Amino acid sequence: MANMETATVTSGTAAVPVFPPLTTTFTPPAACATQFMMLQIDQNQIWMNPLTPANGITATSCYASQWLQSSSQVAFSPLVCPSGYQTQTAFASPAGYIACCPDGFEGLSLTANAPDNRPASGATCYSGIFSSAILVTEYNSSAIVTSTVLTATDFNAQVYAYAYDGFAASSGATSSSKKPSQNSGSSGASSTSTPGSQSTSSLGGGVIAGIVVGVIVAIALFVGLVGFCLHRRRKRNQEENAVHEVHGESTAHGTRDSAGGFDSAAGHESKDKKNRRISELSAERRTSELAASSTPLLELQEMEWDPATKEREREEKRRRESGVLGGTERDAG
Repeated sequence: MANMETATVTSGTAAVPVFPPLTTTFTPPAACATQFMMLQIDQNQIWMNPLTPANGITATSCYASQWLQSSSQVAFSPLVCPSGYQTQTAFASPAGYIACCPDGFEGLSLTANAPDNRPASGATCYSGIFSSAILVTEYNSSAIVTSTVLTATDFNAQVYAYAYDGFAASSGATSSSKKPSQNSGSSGASSTSTPGSQSTSSLGGGVIAGIVVGVIVAIALFVGLVGFCLHRRRKRNQEENAVHEVHGESTAHGTRDSAGGFDSAAGHESKDKKNRRISELSAERRTSELAASSTPLLELQEMEWDPATKEREREEKRRRESGVLGGTERDAG
């Protein structure tokens, strides 16, 4: 490819650069996504859609017509990445300048002699062999030699592709996802991979599953704790209600205090005194009745069974009789 970096149109005495635009999304044929070629003329490197795979052979259908003009003249302005491409690098200077690489490619290799106003001129996109098998067509200097199916484990090789470079059509298309690497080779191809740092990261399925399990466990623990607290509260209320019922029965026989409530102690004391008084009255009554019924019997028994009393009664009777008899005799004399 030619390395002419500027194209100008003379207007009077001033030279005005001409920037080819690419304002719509170019969609290459579907075969371009799987078209890989090993080129003997380029040290047997594997390229995706090379322009000249062999002498006298060109392949331009995989590229926008403006790209051929831009690759030999000036950068696109504005630039919309083609279908199947993504913004690989957004440069700090010049402002809004980007480079687009095919989807899945790992990085961008810059040439050492690129101008400051177009740092990705002649840059090369690179990637390791994809994990799936790819069909590689081998070319010698003039024609196809053979076709070979390769996988990532066959050998430590890389795939290269051309980059689209220019000024982004909008600021939203200039997000940087890769860091470009520098290469001093004339072909612009890098022999080693320099994976860039990812601007964004996504959660894997395992992380999402772990988060879901953690949330479920937390909810289960919370529900269990709430249930335990409600059970304890219900049990405590039942115990308090039982205590209140027992207290209410005990105060039913008490006396009212000054506040209008029941004094259970006074009630118990009054009840005990009343019971003792009833017992004492019953005992006194039984004693009186027993005394009343037993006194005549005792007197009768005393009169009947006391010998001294009976003897005195006889003696008095004899004296009365003797006195009567004596008086009678005196009256007769």
